[in-house]
Amino acid sequence: MSRNRQSGRRDWLGSRRGVAAAALLLAVGTATAATGCTQVAVLKPVAGEALTSVSNATSDVLTSGGVEVMTWPVCSFADAVYTCRGQTVAGEPILGAAPAATPLQLTVKVGERTLYQGPLQAVLDQAGRVAP
Repeated sequence: MSRNRQSGRRDWLGSRRGVAAAALLLAVGTATAATGCTQVAVLKPVAGEALTSVSNATSDVLTSGGVEVMTWPVCSFADAVYTCRGQTVAGEPILGAAPAATPLQLTVKVGERTLYQGPLQAVLDQAGRVAP
């Protein structure tokens, strides 16, 4: 730390410690900003993806239908169809499917029984509402 000759005050920025502290703050700030950008980049594709929406809506239908799930549906996209497959405790297959068309139309089946068939967005909207 050095003293400013005119005012007699200590001058941190001119000292070695001051320069080191400023460099450390800059490095920490840059690392924090880079990490924040990386986290946003990771979340960005998830937030609006149709596959995530189909997965969430399928889970919402199963939950609201009181289905006892052994294996929660795992979702994929192939041949222009979003598909989620799982299994109930009783061993019945779970199928959630939505053709890649706008707006997405979701069908959720447990075995041969259809639990839901209609707009995917309606399921997401219903799940997002707060119960009175």
